[in-house]
Amino acid sequence: MLRNHIIDPYTGYPSLKQLEVNILSEDISGARLDALSTALICMTEAEGLAFRQTFLAEGYEFEAAWANDIAATETVPAYLEVRYTEGYDPYLEKSETTHYQMIMD
Repeated sequence: MLRNHIIDPYTGYPSLKQLEVNILSEDISGARLDALSTALICMTEAEGLAFRQTFLAEGYEFEAAWANDIAATETVPAYLEVRYTEGYDPYLEKSETTHYQMIMD
């Protein structure tokens, strides 16, 4: 199992909810985006989308992409899955070995 260096404040161990979270914004500073991505990596995708909605309601826009390693099964090899908000799509350089899915929130 792949892990990251972000410690989940609820468990005290590396966060297992997300492998990686990337966010983009023209409205929010880089320092704040760094803090937001750290928070989002400790949330489920649904929690992260709800958290994003609070920023949208306040007039701040940010786009997010969640990357997770999907374990192999007997019939399907392991792969990377990237799920992202609609505005993130133009920034993706897609790979044939990665599964991409736009999230409509």
